[in-house]
Amino acid sequence: MAEPAPAVVTPDPAPAPAPAPVVEPKPALIAPDPAVVDKPDDKSLIGKVEDKPADKPADKPADKVEPVVFAVDKLKLPEGLDAKDPILAKFGDTLANDKMNAQERGQALLDLHSEVIKAVGEANTKAWNDTKAEWEGDIKADKEIGGDKLQPTLQQISRALDGTLGPDAAKAFKEGFNVTGAGSHPAVVRGMAKIAALLTEGGHIPGSPGKGKADLGALFFPNSPDMKG
Repeated sequence: MAEPAPAVVTPDPAPAPAPAPVVEPKPALIAPDPAVVDKPDDKSLIGKVEDKPADKPADKPADKVEPVVFAVDKLKLPEGLDAKDPILAKFGDTLANDKMNAQERGQALLDLHSEVIKAVGEANTKAWNDTKAEWEGDIKADKEIGGDKLQPTLQQISRALDGTLGPDAAKAFKEGFNVTGAGSHPAVVRGMAKIAALLTEGGHIPGSPGKGKADLGALFFPNSPDMKG
C-alpha cells in the first residue's frame, strides 16, 4: 500500500504594513531678533570658569618708622659746653620746630651761629681785659715799683729802650708789648724796671745796689760771648 504524500503547509500571508503616521506640517520658525531677544546662555557652569593668573601675594607693608623727636638733653655735649646754655636751648628749639620749612630753619641756624661767634669773641675780650686789669692791679700795689713810683719807673724803662735800641726799634719793641699784653705782666714789668735801672747811670735798682750802666745784650743774653763787653 502506497505511503500518503506529506501535507503541504502553506505559510500565513505576511501581515500588511501599518499605515505611515500622518505628520501635520508645522509653521515655519521665525529667527529671533537679537536686538529684542536675549542671547541664550551657551556656557555651562564649568565652561564659565576662565583660567586666571594666580593672585600676587599682597605686598608686605613697610615697617612704620616713628619720627625722631629732637631732644637737647640726649646730645653728647663736648667738654666745656653747659647743657643749660641759652644758646644750646635756642639750637634745640630751632631743630624741633616743625612749623619751619628747610629755608627758614637754615636761616635760623645761620643766625644762631653768628650769635655764637659774637658771644665767644666778646667773652674772650672780656677775659683778656680782666686778666690785664688783674696784672696791672698787682703792679700798682707793688711795694718797690708801684704806687707813686710806678710812673717814674715806666718812664725810666721807656728811656732805656729808646737810648739802647734807637727810636724806631724801641717803638716796635713797645708795640710788641702792647699786642701781646706782656707789657702789663707783673714779672715783665719788674724785670724791665731792673734792666732799665742798670742801663741808666745813677738809676735806682729795686732790691740791689747800682752797678753803673750795663749793656742790654749782656742783660738779655748773659751766656753769649758776643754780647759781653
